[in-house]
This record gives sequence, C-alpha cells and structure tokens, in this order.
Amino acid sequence: MAHPFPGGWRRNPLATGLAGLTLGLLLAYGIGLWQRHAALAERDSVHQAALAAQAAEMATLTARHAECETALAAADARIALLRTRLGVQRALTDLDQRNFGLANERLKAAATVLQAADPALLGIDPAVLGGVREQLAATNLVVASDLEAQRLGLLELAARLEALDE
Repeated sequence: MAHPFPGGWRRNPLATGLAGLTLGLLLAYGIGLWQRHAALAERDSVHQAALAAQAAEMATLTARHAECETALAAADARIALLRTRLGVQRALTDLDQRNFGLANERLKAAATVLQAADPALLGIDPAVLGGVREQLAATNLVVASDLEAQRLGLLELAARLEALDE
C-alpha cells in the first residue's frame, strides 16, 4: 500500500497544521478544565467559610435567645411575687375598711398568682416558698369586732413575701 503522503506526514503542512491545531485545542481544553476546577474549588472554600461563619453566628444567637428566655422567665416569676405582695397589701387595706369578702377574694387571687412563681428562677428555697404558699392559702378573713389578730397575720404574710423578694 502506498503512503498517502510521500515523505511522511511531517512534511505535509496540512497534516502538521491539523495535528498542531488538535494538540492546541486539547491543551486549551485541559487548561480550561483546570482553571474551572480551581475557580470552583475557591468558590467552594469561600462558601464553606461563609456557612461556618453563619453557623457560628446562629449558635451565638441561639445561646443569646436561651439567655433571654431564662431572663424573661425569671422576670415573670418576680412579677408574680410582686403581684402577690400587692394582693396581700390590698387585702390588708380591704380588711381595714371591713370589706372581708373583697379581702378574701384578693387573698385567693394572690395565692393563685403565687403558684406561678418558680422558686428556682427567683433563687428562693422551694420549701420556704411552699410555706408562704400554704400560709397564704390557709389565710381566711372572717368578720370580727377585733381585727388585730387578722391584721397581724396579714402583716406577717406581707413581711415574709417582702423577705422573699430581697
């Protein structure tokens, strides 16, 4: 069989040009693939860093949210304690005005509010708060000509509530 290019393909400018063009295209394609891979790897590392920063910020915000929730619960417990103290003071005023029914209603409402107070959030011994709750629930004001004993009982209860709030 006769060779199509006498003298070999190296002497044929068309064959040499096509081989050079093909080799150049393959080389350019390979360089393009390498550059694309490098750009994608860089973009991926930037995105990973951004995601890590967002995750750290999310963790910080979650911790801050938990702190705020705890502070809110503690504030709610303190408000319940203050509302209880106010209820006892109002009951004391009602007792002085000989309004026994309203005074007893205020004491019951104060006892209900005090149930919402969490001793752990207030930093109070649960047994001490339980004793105040029991005393408040057991207090019943009755019509009497001498109100001094009932008044002293309410003053003692108010003093115990005030001591819890310190």
